[in-house]
Amino acid sequence: MSDFCEDTPKDLSISELACHLKQIEKGLRRNLSHLHKQLSVLESKPELLSRLTIFKKDREMQASDLESDVKRLREDIKSIKELLGMNLKKQNT
Repeated sequence: MSDFCEDTPKDLSISELACHLKQIEKGLRRNLSHLHKQLSVLESKPELLSRLTIFKKDREMQASDLESDVKRLREDIKSIKELLGMNLKKQNT
């Protein structure tokens, strides 16, 4: 990450602000360089990239299955509440 600090005093001089901006720029350049290195590693190893793609698809399928399960469980809960509500009404009459 960059060396940016959000709580920088507001009363800095122009030269101090310029110095601070240079530090931020330096941090951003380091991050960019790091990202380029990571991309080149991924691009040099297509098997790694394909594994990541397969892994991503598997996780998306699992997420979809979980969403379906949650939806079904919510419907089951709703049905149970309706049945319990009906049984309570019958007991009260």
